[in-house]
Amino acid sequence: MNTQKQITLMVALVFLMLGGCAAYTVYDQPRENASAAAQQSTLAERGARIFARYCRQCHGNAGEGLIGPQLSRDELRNPNTLTEVQGWVTDTITCGRIGKVMPPWAIREGGSLTDEQIRDLVTLITGAPPGVTTVQPKNFWDKAAEFSKEENLAAARAVNPNTNIPATLAPPADTLAAASITGANARVCGQLAPATPTPAAANGQLPADLKPADAWTEDATDNKFSVTQMAITAGTAATVTFNNKGSAIHNFEVLDASGKVLNDASGKPITFQPIPGGQSTTLSFTIATPGVYKFHCQVHPTEMTGELYVVGPNGQAGAAASATPAASSAPTTTWNETTTDNKFSDTQITVPAGKQVTLTVQNKGTAIHNVDVLDVKDDSGKDIKTDLVPAGKSATLTFTISKPGTYHFHCDVHPTEMTGTLVVQ
Repeated sequence: MNTQKQITLMVALVFLMLGGCAAYTVYDQPRENASAAAQQSTLAERGARIFARYCRQCHGNAGEGLIGPQLSRDELRNPNTLTEVQGWVTDTITCGRIGKVMPPWAIREGGSLTDEQIRDLVTLITGAPPGVTTVQPKNFWDKAAEFSKEENLAAARAVNPNTNIPATLAPPADTLAAASITGANARVCGQLAPATPTPAAANGQLPADLKPADAWTEDATDNKFSVTQMAITAGTAATVTFNNKGSAIHNFEVLDASGKVLNDASGKPITFQPIPGGQSTTLSFTIATPGVYKFHCQVHPTEMTGELYVVGPNGQAGAAASATPAASSAPTTTWNETTTDNKFSDTQITVPAGKQVTLTVQNKGTAIHNVDVLDVKDDSGKDIKTDLVPAGKSATLTFTISKPGTYHFHCDVHPTEMTGTLVVQ
């Protein structure tokens, strides 16, 4: 073979190799995508197995919600908020939820799950492992139901080896009786920290440069409010325009002195759901009682805080916001309470002393809820407490309290979030 032919052959081989590399590159990306999707599916299926082993008792066999909220809901797989939700779900599994029966599950927090197992659960719940922004189109809650059935059958056979009938989940009341409230007095994994009352300014005086207004703009960044002191007039509608200029989710809510979200004069909570970066919303409310109230971001409650001065006719904010405002409603013998996740529709009820009252609880949330009146019993000596009410169901009880006074009630499942005041007069 002469030199020219050798050169021609070598050039042809080079072009052939380049063509092969190009073809492989074209082929490799779909192969890489398919591999990533298969890996996500593997993680989600493993998460379904872990869920069935550890989580079904509180969240249902297929994530439909029981004591804890529904985890199979679509909003947890929303690509627009995926990164934030992945972080929140990871934190919740790792450290539990302050004030709830959700315990910490990470081994380093005293639980029994590794970081890898927590990642698998996050993949099941959100459709993608932490750090991945493409949601797997298939969800694996049907596999969770299948694995839960296996776990329930194993539980039944531990009692009767010959049975083929799976055990049913324990009644929620039994699970709650064996549970304990996850407590903390500091911020944990970015969760909600128990809020503390904001002391009033001396003699209720406004800061010298602060004047009441009926509207203002609050710009949130990571993690600061642009306005940390604001004054409004008692009994007059106020509107805050909230712009999230950060990358994390943020919101704004006003608290009473006990650290609970304050209801405005119409009975609505002064809050809104956290919004993603780049979005805006408005919130209008009226506060009738003068005082100094704390506001914060629900997601960053120790970093993003401020004071709201509600000014009365004398130009002063008066004393600090009362943890238990005076009752303003007329006594009623019919108490209709609607529960959502996790709020009561009415947090202040007045009933007549010595007369029978009918309480009806309608659960419009996804978790179970109830009403439990504390510090007092019915005239017959019985506790004033409804059964735990599943989602979409209702419960009714009657009671009579002859002793006038101010009592408190809460939901046994969410005792720090769902609270209220019962006035007997």
